[in-house]
Amino acid sequence: MGGDTVYRFGAFELLKDRQLLFYAGTPVHVGSRALSILSLLVEKAGALVTREELIAAAWPTTIVDESNLKVNIAHLRRVLEKYDRRQSYITNVPVRGYRFTEPVRREHVDTITFRSVTPYMPLPSASQLIGRAKEVIAVCNGINKSGFLTIVGAGGVGKTSVAIAAAQCLADHFSDGISFVDLVTVNDSQFLASAIASELGIRSDSEDLLDAAIRSIKDQSKLLVLDNCEHLIPAVAAAAERLAAGLPNAKFLITSREPLRLLREQVLRIDPLEFPANGVETRDAATALSFSAVDLFVTRAAEASGYELVDSDLPTIIDICRRLDGIPLAIELAAARMDAYTPAKLLSLLGNRFDLLDRGTDKMPARHRALRATLEWSYGLLPAHEAAILRALAVYSGAFTVDDAVAVASAAGVPSSAALEGTVALMSKSLLSADSGEDALHYRLLDSTRAFAADRLLEDPLCNQVRHRHAEHICVLLERLQSDWEDDIAQVRVANSSGRIADVRSALTWAFGSDGSVVLGVRITVAAIPMWEHFSLLDESIAHLSRALAEGRAAGLTDIGAEVRLQLALASSLMHARGLTKEADGAWNLALSLADRSGEVECRLKAHWGRAVYDIHIGRPTDAAHRLHFFGELCRMLSDQSAAPDGERLLAAAEMYLGQLSAAKARLERLSTLYLTGKRMRHAHFQINRAVATRTTLAMVLWLTGESEKATELAENTVQEALASGHALSVCNVLSLTACPIALWSGRIDDAERYISLLQQQFERARLTLWAQSSRCLRSALMIQRGQQNGIGLLDQAISDLLVEGSAIRAPIYMSMLADGLARGGRVQEALAMIEAALARAAAQHERWCLPELLRVEAAIRLLQGTRRRAERLLLDAIDLGEEMGAVAWRLRAAEDLLALRPALRDDSHA
Repeated sequence: MGGDTVYRFGAFELLKDRQLLFYAGTPVHVGSRALSILSLLVEKAGALVTREELIAAAWPTTIVDESNLKVNIAHLRRVLEKYDRRQSYITNVPVRGYRFTEPVRREHVDTITFRSVTPYMPLPSASQLIGRAKEVIAVCNGINKSGFLTIVGAGGVGKTSVAIAAAQCLADHFSDGISFVDLVTVNDSQFLASAIASELGIRSDSEDLLDAAIRSIKDQSKLLVLDNCEHLIPAVAAAAERLAAGLPNAKFLITSREPLRLLREQVLRIDPLEFPANGVETRDAATALSFSAVDLFVTRAAEASGYELVDSDLPTIIDICRRLDGIPLAIELAAARMDAYTPAKLLSLLGNRFDLLDRGTDKMPARHRALRATLEWSYGLLPAHEAAILRALAVYSGAFTVDDAVAVASAAGVPSSAALEGTVALMSKSLLSADSGEDALHYRLLDSTRAFAADRLLEDPLCNQVRHRHAEHICVLLERLQSDWEDDIAQVRVANSSGRIADVRSALTWAFGSDGSVVLGVRITVAAIPMWEHFSLLDESIAHLSRALAEGRAAGLTDIGAEVRLQLALASSLMHARGLTKEADGAWNLALSLADRSGEVECRLKAHWGRAVYDIHIGRPTDAAHRLHFFGELCRMLSDQSAAPDGERLLAAAEMYLGQLSAAKARLERLSTLYLTGKRMRHAHFQINRAVATRTTLAMVLWLTGESEKATELAENTVQEALASGHALSVCNVLSLTACPIALWSGRIDDAERYISLLQQQFERARLTLWAQSSRCLRSALMIQRGQQNGIGLLDQAISDLLVEGSAIRAPIYMSMLADGLARGGRVQEALAMIEAALARAAAQHERWCLPELLRVEAAIRLLQGTRRRAERLLLDAIDLGEEMGAVAWRLRAAEDLLALRPALRDDSHA
């Protein structure tokens, strides 16, 4: 080779005129645009080269966007760093351009001799692989062990990249090199043999090109990589089987959406990259970058635009990775747009992800220019019935079973038998993923695939028919589960996972849309009520219930049964989510009226039970008790007595507040025994987990009646049971009504802190406004117990807010805690006014359960005023009242104070 100008930097040698780059005598493969950019940078090493100059050098006759330059610069950096990681050859000069930073020697030589290279088709260039180390190792081990391995995975997941990386690692094991056959361009199986022979360097006039190839390289040690085989599976399987049998020293690496299904074949499935799960907070860069999807995004964004990660961008970048399902191709395409968008803007654009991602670079194969192109290519290979199934499956938002698939496929004109086979075929082609559940195999579409299929479904004349069938199917599933929310909880969790909830949302959106069915929408809403209650999705249920009621009335529907069920659920959700508002009060009154009109006993039960809950919360336990006795009479009208325990449990709570502790305790212990015996019971009709609610009230009654150790243990166990159920409403109930107060009154400060923190997490997560103020009261009381004087003002405000919102029950006991804190802080007159207000409110509400404690606190305040005899009388009254009610805990507290007071009283008598 003579008359060449060579630019040398490090171990690299660049022949500018020939557009060739070598590293230590070995060819380095980069694109012509990148080489033109490198040539100009090297020529002007050390000097600034403007962006305009670089674009003119690489695209002399074409007007291009600056992003093209950034992409090629990033590619150049990756290639150079792949060979020499010790140096950073190209630096960015913000806004202005780039600079080549390493020393360059320019030489003119007559002849250049390079190390001989085996004559095989070079591997395609691949960017630095991120997050695939284990997969590459697995491929290498598999090739060494079996000699025939197929990498299987969804489009864009990085099968080719892993194959290239593994081939590079294995290069030294094959003396005759590696042959890489990209089958993307082979659209017909009749051209397969010629493509393979051509890449192997075989030129023959033989009609049997595979035979010619086998004879030509029979004894060679070679790795043959067959990439992108899914559209030619039968032909590739036959060809690979024949080549493997005829080439004993060769080994085979395949990439495909589905296996070749050969006996000799080992299959390795590639999953998407890892990203933080929903609900997992990742606030620091080091932790976030340990997830390969995030690492890939940040790396590619930096290469494309010089982006530097800041902690404030982490949540947005993590969300981008989630939305792109951890698919490397999608992530890389998105990251490349960071030159034009901030992370937040990019995230907002992902609603139209394919419009954004379709802007690929001209150096990428057509099918890789965007994720849509990848999916289009794969979709075009499907038989008509499989394509129809895929379109229909786009209606499912999460996991689904084969029965679900059959249901919607039938609306797309695919018979059941074909739907079964087609679903399996789609899984084998990696268009569906599958997981083995406890009860059945569950499938799902990756979000990207689902979005693509949904677009295709919109173009399908059968689209509305499929959506209608989906809505009917979801409705039937929910209706089947109406009575199983406690009996078959595992089934319910499967059928109503987050994905299934999304299916309900989707079905309702269609049903109440212009092409939908209001009748079906109302029916689905009614059927979904237990699901929303079980998962404490109260704000969502309010929106759906309100819409169903409004749409049903506007359409003139006359189904009073459906209307009353919607109204009952709305009243309950409003109460728990919005508090004891006029809106909730009106909703309960309307629910009672509709229930009476309907004549359905079960609806009347729900209405009276719900109104009783409301009455208890607003401080009317007497009214609640009367209503619950009527509830019992209604239950006796039913042959099914399954609702009776709910009324019994709530009646026990009313009895507790009224000071009828013995009756409440007997009732609760009887109910608790039913659950301990494992007797089969229907689902609690009224949101709160039945067993948890019963034990919640029982633990409080046990503590009041003097069984403190048993109460403490039961409260803790009930908290854990509620947490295990995942039902936020039940968790808030036991924490606020029992576990937290018992811990505070027992002086177990650390337990109280733990419970109160957990309560706050739960009501904030589930937006349960009903428990917000009680949580504030309990936390402020804890602060007072810790000696933090600012707790007094906070408790005062929390009680005020509690009363404004109408939640009067337990206000007297909170007021007594405030009075005690005021007295301990020396504010005796304020304390006296507060305890007198507490006693007045307790009397007005007939809330007798805490009267002994209120009298004890008043006695302590009177004692501070110096009126010892009056304090003594108050303590004696507290002891007598505690004895009468069976409130042993309050009686003992009063007795301890009296015992402490007696020496002073004796001194008074001697004076």
